[in-house]
Amino acid sequence: MKLLPFLLVIINLHLSSSAQIPLSSQNQSISDTSLSAANSFIFTSLHGLLRQLPNTFSPNGFSIVAGTVPAYTNLYHARKDPGAIPKVEWVAFDAEMSYGIMGGRGGQTWLHTYVTTRDVRILIFDGMSAALQESGTLDSQDVFLNGWVNGNLPREGSGPGGYRGQLRYEYIRAEKLCKWAGELGGGDIEGVVRMNTGFEMIWCDFEESESWRLVSKLNVTAPAGKSQQMDMDAPDEPPPPSPGRPGYGYGPPGDYGGGRGGGGMPWDGATGWEWIRSATWHYSLPESRVIPDLCRFFTFYDPAFPSFPSHLTTPRDSSHRLVNVTKPDAAALKAKIGKSLLSQEPCSGLDWRRVAQDVMDRYGGRVKELQLVLADATSNATLKASEAGRLTFGAVMPFVAESQREGAQQRCALAYTEFIPSGSLSPQEVLLRDAVEAVVGRICKTFLDVYFGYLEDHGSKKQLRAWKEGVDELVDWLDWDMWRRCEGTCAWDEVCAVAMWPVLGMMDGRDWNQPRCVNSSVVNHGRRRRPRYPGGGHGGPGGGPDGEYK
Repeated sequence: MKLLPFLLVIINLHLSSSAQIPLSSQNQSISDTSLSAANSFIFTSLHGLLRQLPNTFSPNGFSIVAGTVPAYTNLYHARKDPGAIPKVEWVAFDAEMSYGIMGGRGGQTWLHTYVTTRDVRILIFDGMSAALQESGTLDSQDVFLNGWVNGNLPREGSGPGGYRGQLRYEYIRAEKLCKWAGELGGGDIEGVVRMNTGFEMIWCDFEESESWRLVSKLNVTAPAGKSQQMDMDAPDEPPPPSPGRPGYGYGPPGDYGGGRGGGGMPWDGATGWEWIRSATWHYSLPESRVIPDLCRFFTFYDPAFPSFPSHLTTPRDSSHRLVNVTKPDAAALKAKIGKSLLSQEPCSGLDWRRVAQDVMDRYGGRVKELQLVLADATSNATLKASEAGRLTFGAVMPFVAESQREGAQQRCALAYTEFIPSGSLSPQEVLLRDAVEAVVGRICKTFLDVYFGYLEDHGSKKQLRAWKEGVDELVDWLDWDMWRRCEGTCAWDEVCAVAMWPVLGMMDGRDWNQPRCVNSSVVNHGRRRRPRYPGGGHGGPGGGPDGEYK
């Protein structure tokens, strides 16, 4: 090898290492970064944002994100009368969701369809943040509004005015969120997007906002069958509250005591089934009618706040709570969000969800396949080692030069972030970048260990056991929702579904830990069972405080 080309290579490598390594990698090694459980949780929260499936399996949301509902987006509000609606109310992005909540309660159902007339700025709470449960689904909103977690939802008769406590508190919560948005001033936040079985939005001002117009107001009551005639003038539920009072319109589920599928209603269960169908549209593809501003992605997994639970070791499920968050930390995050919404912070414009999806696309199938290959490390060791070597070669091939490990870890871990100028990132993007680097870095290390282990001695049984342990730990640490799916293709009269609050909340979470193909019979069958939700806890819409369906 000639001396001059060799010196040029050395100089170029030195310049690259000093000028192109992101700030996060200068301060701590990739292996150190990957030890933080928070990075995995932040990554999955980023990827799962506005997706039904990951937020159903991880119902206790920890992230708050700014966003926009684009102009000319249809929104739906179902109610039991054609009258004007209160200032603060709920709208759904799918008509099936709105109708599903109100259409099965007996009597007439009116569907108000609106369209946004301009881009509408909103705030997103991830997880099942519209599920009225005591297991943590409302933690992030409680901490954001009050600085602490309200550990127990009020039961019927215990809320203000004795009016169905859980639901009354929903309106209090909505009004508080909208009051905060109104006091923000130039932030111009007009709504709050949340999820249960589908995505909804709290619209903060139906009285004065110029961001919407009424498209139609239709009586969409289902026709009665010959054997199920309905008295259109005599609804079977108790008289609704007076106009403008909480629970009069679309509202959160459960604001009428008659229960879903009121007496005399034809096609019992149809409202719930179509609601389920619409929710499954957003299982793996994100809700496209909400555009998140990922430069303003805030999370309670942020290790910068001492009391935030950034060192959790359990899967991202209902065991994640915010009960120990201190008021000073809660106030600091709230102030940070408000300041960010009002300021012109740096913003790279990078679609970080696309980056997360790229990572899952490239590595998700390989990680799971490698786990299957190594599942029984005691038999056919030579064949399994060869298969593991081949599989990992395909993953690390772009980063390994001349079959040498030197530099491969760095190239692999920084493949998605290396050339992003640090000065172009908002503080929240720095958190996302660090999470991506940590997740990719740990995947790369696991794959490189297997690949070079195979090259060195073609894999002994002891080495296979070590590989298996490393891959199993990686799968547990990542806990990606893409590994939860219906096996095979569902029939045309079926959808791939999971237990979702409230409409499929009656399924026992212990028997429903994976999606399954179901048809419309699941709604009527489930209605006769005591509800239990994936996040734990009983209770449900349209029923008494013990959770029994009427």
